[in-house]
Amino acid sequence: MSKAVLLNDTSRENHIGCKLVIQNIKTLCKTYKICLLGTFDRDSINSSNRQLMSSIADSDFILVNGEGTLHHSPETTSRLLEFGNKPKVLINAVWEKMFFVDRALDNFRYISVRESMSYKEVVKYAPKGQVCIVPDLIFYNTESIKVHDTGFGDSVMPYVREKFKQRNNYFPLQVEATHPDLYAYISWMRTLKLYVTGRFHGVCLAMMLGIPFLAVPSNSHKIEGLLKDCGCLELLISNESEILEKRKRAQELIVQAHTYVNSAKAKIEHSFRAIANIANSFKKVR
Repeated sequence: MSKAVLLNDTSRENHIGCKLVIQNIKTLCKTYKICLLGTFDRDSINSSNRQLMSSIADSDFILVNGEGTLHHSPETTSRLLEFGNKPKVLINAVWEKMFFVDRALDNFRYISVRESMSYKEVVKYAPKGQVCIVPDLIFYNTESIKVHDTGFGDSVMPYVREKFKQRNNYFPLQVEATHPDLYAYISWMRTLKLYVTGRFHGVCLAMMLGIPFLAVPSNSHKIEGLLKDCGCLELLISNESEILEKRKRAQELIVQAHTYVNSAKAKIEHSFRAIANIANSFKKVR
C-alpha cells in the first residue's frame, strides 16, 4: 500500500460540495490502496507544522486537491504547488489565468483538471501526457440521496448572492446553523421544478439528482467549462430575466446533463487506478 499526504482539505470550510469531494477522495484512496497519512487545509501548509512535515517525510507522494485555488494566480499558489520535496499528483483542479508558474508543475507526475477549458490552459505548463480531464470528484457519489416551483442556491459573487437572498426559496450551499448538512440540502433540491445557482457544486448536485437548473457564472470558468463539456452551455444565464425564457430548455437538457453524470464515475475510477499505479512506482524508488 502506497502512502500519501493530502494537501488542501477543503472539508473544513463547511461547504456541502467540498465535504462530499473530500469524502470521495478518502473513499477512492481506500479503494485503490492509497493510505492517507494526513489531510491538511491551506492554512496549515507551512514548514513549522510538525505533523505535516512528519507525514510528508513518511509518505511516498503528495496528493494535491486543486479545488477552489488554482485560478487568477492567488498568493497561495506557490505554497500549494511547491510545498514538499516528494513526487506529486494534482487532482480535481480548475486552472485559469495562472501566471508565474512556469516550473511549479515540474514535480507533478499526474494532473487532472475538471473540464476542457482548464485543460487548454494547464497544458501550457505541463506535458500533455501528464494531463487529463476527469469530472469533478463530487460525481463519484451518484447515489440518489420533486413541490416548489423555483429554488435559488447561492453564489461566490456577492451581488448575485444578495439578489438570490431576497427570493423566498433560497438555500445556500454554505453550511449554516439552519441548513446543517448534505441530506437536508438534497431533500430541499428534490422539491424543485427548477434550481438556479451560481455555485459550481450546486450545478453538479442538480445534474446528479436530475433536477432542471440554470447557472450564473462564478469567479472562474469552472461552471462554463462543465456546461460546455456536457453540452449544456445554453443553461448559463447572466440575469434573472432569463429564467422564464430558459426554464423549458433546462427541462430538456437535464437528460443530457445526466448522461454526463452517468459516465463520470467510470472516468474517476479510471483516474484513481492510474494514480494508484503511479503511486506504486513512487514506492519502489523511495
